[in-house]
Amino acid sequence: MGRHVLTHSGARRGVVATAAVLAAVAGAIGPLSGPAGAAVPSPEAVLDAATRTVSTGYPKVAGATGFAYRDGSGVYRWIDYASGASSELRLPDTSVSLHNTMSDTLAYVVPAASGEPVSVRLVDQPGGATRTLRLPEGFRLAAVQGDTVVAMSPTSGENACHVFRLNGAELVDRPVTGLPAGVMCGQVSPLASYGGGDVSSMAVAYAGKAGTTYGILDLEDASVTELPFAGFVTNIRVGKDSVGWYDKSAGVFKVLPRADLGGVPRSVPIAPTANSYVYLVGGHVLTLGSGTGALKSVAPDGTTTTQLPFAYGIRALAGPDGSLIVLGKGASGDYGVFRFTEGPDGALRRDELYTLPWAPTFSAALALSGNRLLTNETTASGNGVSLYERLPALTGVPSVSGGRSLGSAAPVHGEGCADAAACPQIYAGPDGTVAYVTKETAGYVIRVADKSHLSPGRGLIVGDAAPTIYGVSGRYLAYGTGTGATAQTSVRDRGTLANVRTVPGGAAALWGGTLWQLSTTGKVTGTDVATGAVVRTLSTASSCATPSLQASERYLYWECGAVPTAAGVVTLADGKARGLAATTPGRLGDGFVVRLDAANRVTVTDLTGASPAQAVVGTAASTVPGIGFTADPYSSLVAYTGTDGKVHLVPTGTGAAPLTAIDSTVATATDADHEESPWNPQWWLSKAVGSWTLSFRNKATGVTVQTLSGGEARGLLDVRWYGGSSGGEPVPNGMYSWTLTALPADGSGPAMTKTGSLRVTGAGPVLRDYTGDGFGDALTLNNKGEFTFQHGTGTGKFSGKTFAGGWSTSSVAVPFGDLNSDHCNDVLIRMPDGSLRGYKLKCGAAVTPTTPYTALGTGFQAYKTLTTAGDLTGDGFADLLGWDKATGDIHLFARKSDGTLAAAKKIRTHWTYTKVMGVGDLNGDGYGDLLATDTSNNLWRYDGTAAGQFKERVLVFKNWGSSYDTVVGVGDITGDGKADIIERDKTGKLFRNDGNGKGSFSSRTEIATGWTYKGIF
Repeated sequence: MGRHVLTHSGARRGVVATAAVLAAVAGAIGPLSGPAGAAVPSPEAVLDAATRTVSTGYPKVAGATGFAYRDGSGVYRWIDYASGASSELRLPDTSVSLHNTMSDTLAYVVPAASGEPVSVRLVDQPGGATRTLRLPEGFRLAAVQGDTVVAMSPTSGENACHVFRLNGAELVDRPVTGLPAGVMCGQVSPLASYGGGDVSSMAVAYAGKAGTTYGILDLEDASVTELPFAGFVTNIRVGKDSVGWYDKSAGVFKVLPRADLGGVPRSVPIAPTANSYVYLVGGHVLTLGSGTGALKSVAPDGTTTTQLPFAYGIRALAGPDGSLIVLGKGASGDYGVFRFTEGPDGALRRDELYTLPWAPTFSAALALSGNRLLTNETTASGNGVSLYERLPALTGVPSVSGGRSLGSAAPVHGEGCADAAACPQIYAGPDGTVAYVTKETAGYVIRVADKSHLSPGRGLIVGDAAPTIYGVSGRYLAYGTGTGATAQTSVRDRGTLANVRTVPGGAAALWGGTLWQLSTTGKVTGTDVATGAVVRTLSTASSCATPSLQASERYLYWECGAVPTAAGVVTLADGKARGLAATTPGRLGDGFVVRLDAANRVTVTDLTGASPAQAVVGTAASTVPGIGFTADPYSSLVAYTGTDGKVHLVPTGTGAAPLTAIDSTVATATDADHEESPWNPQWWLSKAVGSWTLSFRNKATGVTVQTLSGGEARGLLDVRWYGGSSGGEPVPNGMYSWTLTALPADGSGPAMTKTGSLRVTGAGPVLRDYTGDGFGDALTLNNKGEFTFQHGTGTGKFSGKTFAGGWSTSSVAVPFGDLNSDHCNDVLIRMPDGSLRGYKLKCGAAVTPTTPYTALGTGFQAYKTLTTAGDLTGDGFADLLGWDKATGDIHLFARKSDGTLAAAKKIRTHWTYTKVMGVGDLNGDGYGDLLATDTSNNLWRYDGTAAGQFKERVLVFKNWGSSYDTVVGVGDITGDGKADIIERDKTGKLFRNDGNGKGSFSSRTEIATGWTYKGIF
């Protein structure tokens, strides 16, 4: 028996759910007013069940005037083609299986004791005339076609297959002829059931000289005619005028006229699949790519036309006239039995013979959370359970859209539930997570489902006693086990189900990252789930020793007893406790409590006023919270199942809570080099967001590099940033500040603003940044042979070091760009023998003698200075400059794409400067620049170009630098995004000149002393 759970047509299209009825009445309820029990008119959405269930059954016999159908409950019916009239077939019991006789004769084996001869009951339709064909002792039934029975003899031999037919009371027995010599009857397989035959013949397979051989058994004279194909073929079809077979290896269905079996077959291309079904209807070829799917007709050129959007391959039957009976789904979305025939004009015709009835579906449980309506739906027969989510409109007249199935939430996995009491209650989180309890072989299990793990989702085994779910909120799931002294409350990460915290006692409620729990009579504590710290203690002003608790953003609600004898609420803003009248259990919403009165009227109590006010919004069919009614603690919505069997969704209009984050996970660092793991901050919300922006500002430059934005978010604001700028390129590594601004969807209250800092690595390395903070670093070499990265702070100084020893003190370093595209800056080092190596560092690591390197050449001892100005060729890569000791020439070594260096190219000659320093881009044109000091203590700037050359020099300062023995372009160490320089004088004092981004610098500032290093690079 098959079962299908489907959405209504409207929900399938993702629009407003079918049967949403909007009452044309006055404005929203709130603020509630009037005497207790007064009915307040309000707009509402009235919803049918979101899912439909159908029991598909099986077509069993395709006859001449009608067909036999076995429904989902096992009842057989005969349905007339012309009139559609249906009549129940009386069979011995539901275990009887009908043969597809391709006629109006039903055939089934009469139940008999073991060892007794086989008897086949033949029943004509319509009318029911019955006769019984009793096979000779030992014969085994093979097939029934029309009123002819094919059976296998218990003995071997050429004539061991027989065709039997009744002539009145006489049994006519004809041995089968035409089989090759030596073929045993047990080797003959009839292929008639799904199209390998018609009313007077059937296809058979048997072992021949070339392997499996196929033939047509004529049921009139019991002779076999061999077919012109052998080997592994499938979908043997015998039509009224044609024979077809599917050659999977060639990907074609071949068709021959029965009158010319020796001719050349026509071929219809059909792409091979794992389980292809191919059918022959007159001259038309139909195909189904797998056991289920779209049924398509195939033209001679291979083009296809969909005939049914969904069909069952194993539930298709051939009729006696070359027709095809198929169980499937039509364009309307209804399931039924369809008949395909070839019309007089040769066109393919499709008729719907029988429409399967939909089983009435109702909501057995319901939940509201984060403006999400969850229903657990079933049928009166218990045939199937479907968990469904719909999205109420965030503003305006109540309506519902965006439905989706979350799977099946049954009391026992794989079983149904026939009524609301048997179906599990569902507990929903505002982000679409759902939890419920099932009873399984391993014991009681809490099932947790979400969009990534559809129900039954993941399971948490909790033992032999049923747990109590206290809530799903933020990152967590809270539940209780045990009673009395053994009671305990556990909080799990709802994503991994890992245990976060277990505490003694029950009577708990969960709101975001806070667990509320009774500590002593009249006292409730709020515990931070992540840290275990008690963050709040409240008085309920109650003597109830075992209350149940519910929490929202503004209120803590308690009830005493399953049938409450008392109830009350604590306002979290000021800790004020108030008592509430209660004789039935209620549910806490955002600023209200909903419960039923003695007449099952849905009564809403507004908590936001100076004193509680009540109003009635409808009448529920069940008094049980979570079955008959519920409330959304994240919005003003109430839902209840009315006496009409429909779900009513009503906005109460109570004053809304402010928009806040009740829980969050926000990382402080991200590696942009791993696209599969973007920065993914998550904020769980006190109510829905209408729109939001998230901006990122480079702390070093103050520039906003990216602003993300989005629309509505219910329960969870889930953002992903991959480290790209607004232009799409990677942002520079470093520290960023982010600002989130989210506007409430209901327009009530201020925007939610969150800020923080984020370290980005694995993106674009900043000039001379070796720690990934976005600021330049200096590299020093001391007399111990230690290379040390001096960390730039962004405030103009250095603080913190990364170092490694083992180096020769005659080594010369060049802080360089990224050689191997790992988004980390690398270092070139000239070894004592004059060879040059490119050391490939990991971000934040020291440069050690064992760091992986690439040999870049030899003879570099010829250069007085090795430096990099940055990119001089326009390819985005830093290039190397060498100042020749002997000639004063400047040579350019362009970086190649593989991380090595091109041959030296002379770009300037006979320079007689005292110092030459590469300093990065000083003027903001994107190309590296060079500084030089002459013998008159003038400082000159050479602006780089993309052509591997420099423009003519520009004077920066006169009478500058006579006391300095070292000048280094260190990148940006002040945090303004502009390249700076540092200088050391002969006493070891260190100075800084701030770059202005226009090619010049500020006056100097002393930033350190004692810098007596062997080398500063």
